[in-house]
Amino acid sequence: MNIYAPEKIGLIMISGRRAKTLRKMTMISIIGNKFFCLRPGTSPKKGLSFFEVMVTISVLSLGLVMIFRAFLISLDTIGHLTYRWHAMMLLENKISEIQQRFQTTGEIPMDLTDQPEKRIVNHREIHFGYKTEIRDFINLGNIFQLTLTIFWRERNRDINISQSAYIIRYAQ
Repeated sequence: MNIYAPEKIGLIMISGRRAKTLRKMTMISIIGNKFFCLRPGTSPKKGLSFFEVMVTISVLSLGLVMIFRAFLISLDTIGHLTYRWHAMMLLENKISEIQQRFQTTGEIPMDLTDQPEKRIVNHREIHFGYKTEIRDFINLGNIFQLTLTIFWRERNRDINISQSAYIIRYAQ
């Protein structure tokens, strides 16, 4: 069984300034269909230079550093949004609990927001504290504006969220 792998070596005359200069032509294989010529006195490159390797490594490392930085920023953002979601749920629950107590007793319970709450979020214990402000509308009777603020500490910074609601005691 014969395998057809042509190799062509020939001599070509080049005209011009360097008349009668010989040039070597080589055909690699029919599979890759590569055909190249070598200039006289030169040899084909057999590897990469040190400079090319260093430039390649620096470009790749810069890309990896940027990808890693974006990954860390996204993790921090996801963590912050998780804390914020828990805080919003606590705020809504506290406001509804204050509204229910006001409906049953007729007094606004200020003791519900005295103690900070501990929650475990992302395997960390977070202390959520409250601040309550009540505004009475004198002309409107039993209508009050309740502003509830929840605050917590996250990565050496203080974060707070406020939510306002109107609470009313229905006449029975």
